Formats: sequence, structure tokens, C-alpha cells
Amino acid sequence: MGKAVSRTMIRYGFYQTKWGRRRRYRCQACGKTFCRNSGTLYHRLQHRRATFDEVAALSVEGLNKSAIARVRQIVWNTVDHWLERAAGSCRRFNDRRITGLNVTELQADEMRTMVGGKEQPIWIFVSIDVWSRLWPSTIVGRRSYQNTLGLFRDISSRMNHKGFPLIATDGFEYYKRVVRRVFGAACLYGQVTRFILWWQASMPLRGSILPQHSTRPPLRHSQGLADTLHCLPPSARAQKFPEEASFRIARSNA
Repeated sequence: MGKAVSRTMIRYGFYQTKWGRRRRYRCQACGKTFCRNSGTLYHRLQHRRATFDEVAALSVEGLNKSAIARVRQIVWNTVDHWLERAAGSCRRFNDRRITGLNVTELQADEMRTMVGGKEQPIWIFVSIDVWSRLWPSTIVGRRSYQNTLGLFRDISSRMNHKGFPLIATDGFEYYKRVVRRVFGAACLYGQVTRFILWWQASMPLRGSILPQHSTRPPLRHSQGLADTLHCLPPSARAQKFPEEASFRIARSNA
């Protein structure tokens, strides 16, 4: 019988590895044995922990799997397995820790990427809390209504819903419907659109003077969405549903 570490766990000898002996433990309730790495990223890892951590750090810095395998002289399949294991651990950590967020201003967008070829693009729906710079949720898949709904439902499940957040997106067709369905009257929603006005096509130079018959130029990119919100009349800010209080900002290419 080994020495008791706690009421249900005792020391249960050692096991041999490449780098020496490691302590083994045994649960007195179920009779199973385990080690310090059980349930962690390093469980049954055939390399040093520092090597695993370096592979994950290189991936975060932008190196692809082939480059990491060449630099660290590790088999490509091992690098792929390690990164998949690290990604799964990050997802579980986010699900446990990113809860009860106090979101003041939220931005959502979708990015287009390609895997294998341009014929089947993959879209990444992302969101960011502007004040904390935290990315609370991401969805990978098609540019569809279901993925848009899944993104905002996941964000809503992580919020504490004590405030009245400002949500900003681009002009994608499903955003307004999804915000209405998920948040209802509990937010202020705005769309930031970008388009080229008719007078910009005949004036390619940025320093050109606007013709006298042109209308007022659009807002510049430097004017933020929150600043524009203060320009709204109080009646618009007090509307119960985002559709009545929503606004569009036309940003020029200058």
C-alpha cells in the first residue's frame, strides 16, 4: 500500500520513461492508476514538454506545419497531431473560462480563406469585444444563416446581459435578422458599409477637390462607430428595437 496523498489518492510506485522515472498514483475509489500528466496536453507525449510548447508557439506566429516540421526536425504527422490536440484544449478552456462577459461594444465580421483550392472557400465568422480586445467566439464553415446564428448564440451565452451593448457588423444580409432573433431589444445595432460614390469614379486622385454639384462627402474612417452614436438624436437612441435605431456609415476609400 502506498503513502496517502489525499483521502482517495495514494502513491503507487513509478514508471519508466526516456528521461527517467515518473511517479504513478492510484485512486482508491475506482482503482485506476494515473500520473501527473493525465488529463493534460502532455499525456503520453513522446517528446519533451518544451518541444510541444515550441511547436504551438511557432504555429501561433504564422509558420505552417511543413515549416515547423523542417525547423524542429519532427515528422509532419506528429506536428499535425500536436496542433490538433492544442486546439482542442484551447476550445475546452474557452468554454469553461469565457463566461459572464460584460460587453460594451461588439464587432462581428467574416473572413474568407481557402483550403485546397478556390472552388470551395471556407468562411471564418469572428467577433471581438472592442474594449478588451477579446475574441469571445468564432465559427468556421459556410457563409450561411445557420453559422451566423450560431456565432451570436454562442456570444449571447457568454455574456452577463447586464448592459446595453452596441453591436456593429458589415452589410451581410443575415446579420440584422440574427441580431433581432438573439438579442431583440437588448442592444443597439449598427451596420458599417463601404461603397464608392458616383463622383469618386471620375476623380482617381485623393487630393482632388469635390465638384460643386456633389453632395456632402461620407464620414471618414477615423470617425468611430461609437462617436457616430452620439450624433444620433435621443429619439433614435431610445428606440426599443435595433432596426429603428440602426444607422449606416458610408466610408470613403481615402
